[in-house]
Parts: sequence; structure tokens; C-alpha cells
Amino acid sequence: MKYGKYMRKVVRELTLYKRQSLGRLAEFEEPLLLDTNENFFISAAWQKRILRSALESMDVRRYPVPYSASLSERIADFLKVKDSAVVVGNGADEVIDIVIRTFVEPGDEVIVTDPTFRQYEFSVKLADGVVRPVSLKEDFDLDVVPMLASIGERTKLIFLCSPNNPTANQFLKVDIRRVLEESGRVVVVDEAYVHFARDSVLDLLKDYENLIVLRTFSKAYGLAGLRIGFAILSKELDEYVRRVQQQYSVSLFAQKAVEAFLRSWDYVAEKIEEVKKERQRLFSKLSEIEGLKPFPSEANFILTRVDKRGCSSGLVQEKLADAGIFVKDMGQERLCENCIRITVGTPRMNNRLLAELRSILR
Repeated sequence: MKYGKYMRKVVRELTLYKRQSLGRLAEFEEPLLLDTNENFFISAAWQKRILRSALESMDVRRYPVPYSASLSERIADFLKVKDSAVVVGNGADEVIDIVIRTFVEPGDEVIVTDPTFRQYEFSVKLADGVVRPVSLKEDFDLDVVPMLASIGERTKLIFLCSPNNPTANQFLKVDIRRVLEESGRVVVVDEAYVHFARDSVLDLLKDYENLIVLRTFSKAYGLAGLRIGFAILSKELDEYVRRVQQQYSVSLFAQKAVEAFLRSWDYVAEKIEEVKKERQRLFSKLSEIEGLKPFPSEANFILTRVDKRGCSSGLVQEKLADAGIFVKDMGQERLCENCIRITVGTPRMNNRLLAELRSILR
């Protein structure tokens, strides 16, 4: 490229994100998208009614409220965290990027678990920081001792995804508390999937000023296309994090829509329970298929090992894709060798998936 030599070195080394399923959708009358943990239990018709009401309540000739201040207050009220601050962003990805750019200078280090959500590494690299991965235990639990031992003078942040993507397990709160107490660093706990899990670390905010909790509306609320994420943090940290954010990064429509969806929590809570019930059924059915070993999940997806001679996770993913069913091949991730990640779909979607898996593994 003619002007490539003027680009930052890190940009030249990055690769574009590619979602395999999107390039093949036209091949199938009814493709199953079980590769990005979207929530298909939420009714699209129900969503559209709320979105229409939100649209009618706004004047899009006007700029949105800077820093989504009104929505931030609404979320704080909803979560009952009025003693903390809420930073709303254009998806959790933007919030992750904001937090990293607030703390990380070139050469600074950020500790992450291995494996985990790849967005942390991406944003750290863009900030010219250094990622320090610490392997999870064989059972996917947090390995606290080596994590604390890996902290150096240039360590600025520690990221913990809980429930973790792609392993789907939630870390023990006692382990997270120990990292908060002994690390002496800001600890970011990403709770994107917390609504499908047993508990949350929100209650720890009152005890630890170095805790930042990340949340999203993409999973439980089924609003992945709306792109709204947020962080709950101490007011002291909020003072600095907001300085990094673009004041109008979240559209007026997205803000008004989320406010409307927050008023409909009862419906969402009902659907979350349906996801959890179907997750257990899917886990049981996967366990019955010879050659598959699903791992327990506290998210809306199930990590499953392909455990059959001559059959790899990549092969299973390809065979499913040829049938119009898309899952994520995680076989290149540490501790996830020969594993696929499967979004918990509706019963009808999962029945089709299970039938195809039985055929492939037979």
C-alpha cells in the first residue's frame, strides 16, 4: 500500500474481524446463527413495539444528552447503585476501550486470563500496551496465585470476564475479592453474561474503589444491534474515565430505547429463565451424543469438546455450516482444544442443531 509506511506499526499488524456466518447467509433459507451468543428468546415483535414508542418520544434534530447522563442515572437507579457512577458507551467494546485508554500508556501492562474475550487484547494493543495472559486452571477456575505474581511495576489493569467467554463459567467471588485486595491495581470484572449466572460482584463496589464492573444490553435484553454497554465504578474513577469518552458517542435513539426497555424488566427476566431452562436441556442432550463433552455453563452458550477419534472441532463446525448452522470453533484457544462454542438457541433451533450433530458424529 502506497501510504502504509506512515501507519502505526500496531495497525499494520492487526487483522479485520471476520464472522464466517455472514458470508454464507444467502445460501440458506433459514440459517441458524449460534456463533455470537445473541438472545433469540426475546420477541422481535415485542422489541419493535418498544422501539417505535421510543422513536416517537424524541426529536432527532437535537444532539443527545452529553455522556448519556440521563440514561446513566436511570441505570444507576435500576441497579440500586446510586453511590457509584455509571458510564454508558456505544457497546461494551467502546467502554472497554475507554477504560484502557484512561489507564494504559505505551509499554504499560494489562493482565488477562487465558482464554478470555479477545476484545481486551485488541484494545490494549491499540493503546501500545502489553497483554500479560495468565492461564486459568484446568477446570477453568481463576488461578489467583500466579495472577498476583505476574503483577509488575508497569501493570495498570486486570481484566476478569465472569462468566468467562469462551469457558462459560463464573469465577468464585472469594477469588475476585482476593485479587481486588492484594493486587493494588484497578480490576475490571466483565459481567456481560451475569444475568444467566448465580450472582454478581456489584455488591463489592461499596468495599473496593479499585473495582469496575462492565455490563451490556446485548445479551439478556437481546439488543446486540442497538450497541449499548456500560461500566459501574467509583465516582473517583468516573471523574477520569469520562474525560476520555466522546460526549456524543451514544445516539439519542439508543439512549431513549434502552430507557424504555428498562421499564420492561419483568418480560426480560421471564425470558432469562427460559434461556436457563433450555440451556440445561441442551446440555443434557449434548451429553447424550457420543463424541461430545459439554462443559457446565453459567452463560447463554455452552462450550463443547469434540471427543471422537478422527473428528475435530473445525470439521464439526464446517459440517454444521454446510447445513446452515453456525457455531464458533474455539479449538485454537488454550484449554479449549477441539471445542466448539454453541449459543443456546430456542428449543426449535436446538432440536435442529442436535439432529445435525448426531448425524455428523454418527
